[in-house]
Amino acid sequence: MKQWGLFLLMIIIGGMVACQREPSSPYLLIIEDVDTGNKYIEQPVKIGDRLKLSWIHSVEHTPWEEIIEVQQDEQLHLIETRFQSFGAGVPHESEGKLVYSDDFIIMTNLDRPYKKYSWIHSHYVQHELTLNNKKFVDTKLIPHHRRIIMYLEKR
Repeated sequence: MKQWGLFLLMIIIGGMVACQREPSSPYLLIIEDVDTGNKYIEQPVKIGDRLKLSWIHSVEHTPWEEIIEVQQDEQLHLIETRFQSFGAGVPHESEGKLVYSDDFIIMTNLDRPYKKYSWIHSHYVQHELTLNNKKFVDTKLIPHHRRIIMYLEKR
């Protein structure tokens, strides 16, 4: 009988320790409509996860990508921007490093923190959103021409 009591005590202590540990995904990535407050996505994320928002630029008609990282300050940080030509909407000065590849002009080593990262969502520009290089949301489920914010919420 003593063995069962000791066994149960170990299970209870183990359960208490497990409940006190930090969750493997301490944040939810929220994608929300600015005007209605409708939450389209609630995705578990952790520090170091990388998001890529890509679209076709409405004026230049070329691909544009922004790489955003979940960081310890509980914010999303824009760390890299990729585009194919200088034109409308492209910063003329960059705090990061400019790299030229065969396909893209890359502004890297950026560190722009965002409590809320925003965009106007359009089905015409082929928005795509990936998490750690895997598509995790069908962006067609976000209504056309809506003001969208993306932010972190502690779990």
